[in-house]
Amino acid sequence: ITALGNYDEYTAVFSRRVIQTWYTDPDPDLTRQAQVLSNTGCIAPRSVTQFGDGDLFYLDRSGIRSLRARDSSNSAATTDIGSPIDPIVAEDILSDALSAERAIGAIEPRDGRFWLAIGDTIYVFSYFSATKVSAWTTYRPGFVVEDMVVFNERVYLRSGDTIYVYGGLGDRLQYSDSVAAEAWLPYLDAE
Repeated sequence: ITALGNYDEYTAVFSRRVIQTWYTDPDPDLTRQAQVLSNTGCIAPRSVTQFGDGDLFYLDRSGIRSLRARDSSNSAATTDIGSPIDPIVAEDILSDALSAERAIGAIEPRDGRFWLAIGDTIYVFSYFSATKVSAWTTYRPGFVVEDMVVFNERVYLRSGDTIYVYGGLGDRLQYSDSVAAEAWLPYLDAE
């Protein structure tokens, strides 16, 4: 077992190549296996992160995946939520397996973005359904993220003996927009 997570009314039990969902009950005789999902799993225990009401994001050896309801039956299914950046993530996993196994997921509280820190890279998923925004961003903060936690509405990151706070510690959050951005858009012909 690499990780556990809450999935709807079930407990999701992750291993490296299989995910099982279990219905647990205070009466052990009523606890039962609900479903088995083969050929997918979690390589980084701390990557399992609740996103929204019904998704569990996790790091698989092929990239970032989501465990979510397939339909109204609430049967679990995996989706390749990370497919736009999976080639980049897979390269990071292959080049530094130890950092990949230490990946950490979190939800940034200001905008509800999913962060996944692998070594010196933070992959950020922005999803806003009303405006139909679904996009991935990569950040390289200039240090290896060894730990990450959300506390008091702030994201804290540790590298060695140094702790960084996203947005600062003051009353007003301080964000820098001095970083040059590069956007990759799909090719649209539209004749």
